[in-house]
Amino acid sequence: MKRNLFLLVILVFLLALLGIGLLQRGLVILALPLLFYLAAAWVLRPAGAALSLHRSIDPVRAVQGKPVTVTLQITNVGQAVAQFTARDQFSRRLQLQDGGSTSLIAHLPAGETLTLQYAVTAYRGAYQDFVVETSAQGLQDCFEVVHHYETPSLFMIHPQGEKLKSVRIRPAFTHGFAGSIASRRGGTGVDFFTVREYQPGDSLRHINWKMSARDDRRFYTNVMEQEQVTDVGIILDARQRVNLVNSRGSLFEYGVRAAASLAQRFLDDGHRVSLLVYGSGKKRVFPGYGKHQAHRILDTLASVTPIVNFALTNFDNLPVRFFTPGSQIVMISPIVMEDIPYITKMRAFGYEVLVISPNPVAFEAAENGDASSLAYRLAFAEREFMLQQLRQGGTQVINWQVGQPLEGALQRASFGARGALHGQRRSL
Repeated sequence: MKRNLFLLVILVFLLALLGIGLLQRGLVILALPLLFYLAAAWVLRPAGAALSLHRSIDPVRAVQGKPVTVTLQITNVGQAVAQFTARDQFSRRLQLQDGGSTSLIAHLPAGETLTLQYAVTAYRGAYQDFVVETSAQGLQDCFEVVHHYETPSLFMIHPQGEKLKSVRIRPAFTHGFAGSIASRRGGTGVDFFTVREYQPGDSLRHINWKMSARDDRRFYTNVMEQEQVTDVGIILDARQRVNLVNSRGSLFEYGVRAAASLAQRFLDDGHRVSLLVYGSGKKRVFPGYGKHQAHRILDTLASVTPIVNFALTNFDNLPVRFFTPGSQIVMISPIVMEDIPYITKMRAFGYEVLVISPNPVAFEAAENGDASSLAYRLAFAEREFMLQQLRQGGTQVINWQVGQPLEGALQRASFGARGALHGQRRSL
């Protein structure tokens, strides 16, 4: 019951009661017009609007921080409504942009359409729960009919990734398609691979004239190394035990953004990419190529959260066989000491493993503003010893300071690998 209707009923009741109690006929007569008004309001009360609702989201996939436009169209397919009110309700995780409105009040004739449009921003995730609350009121504004309409419309907010230039990987297995990975096979390419004796049909541009000049009877040809595509499996560590949260955010969020950036880079290079989220469950995205695979991976990353799962506290249940034998595995994890044997086991299975490890010690030290205390120096030394064990097992490790761009950490690791390779060649 609306407030003004309640006040009218109380007023009529008081006038009638006072008139009878005080034997004042004038007070009873004074209550009659109000009683007639209430009777007319009851007869002319709204029956409720027959509505058709249509919602559209643009875009249905957006990057975290980018606005998403929500458009709601309300069409009256019944009788005219003198006073119509609609209010759109959604999750508190959605933030309404400045200047936007989620409600409207208007006269709604039969067959007319009202449009409500606003923009929201959101944290990464999947959103679809919308409820429209409508109310129809008569001219007397005494009676109101309220309805709630559930209008689910799914849209995804993807993590904000970083634009990466290149990622240096050297898998043992490649596919027979042109790509960006040196395949250790002779063929068409830009890098020198080996030299062989000239064969009819070889391009004259590839003849090694210096070596041919030392032999009076034979010519020799430079063989270039083929560049092909490969299978890349990304493992995101979602175990709660390795996640840290402070005023700067969550260490896990940096891992999610890194996984999104790496997946996009590998897909742009033409590789076949898969994803495994380990810890809160075992969410999988099977191997695939192209833009649709990027959507599948980013949709999965949009809704992952670290939770406690006692069956997945260690990597002993890691389904390594999910990935193609001989492929490249990129693991994004802060890493604890118990993880080293399982990562080494992946190397034993024939996988090339790249570990991108967000540094939890530096993350906490930056929060407290003290990286020189004895406790932090011991923690840094322990972590470096742990990562060195992985490197000795043949695993490429990038110790990522999350306060710095991932691209810089990848480039420094690439230069370090090139320097080590040149040093080995000079020693030979």
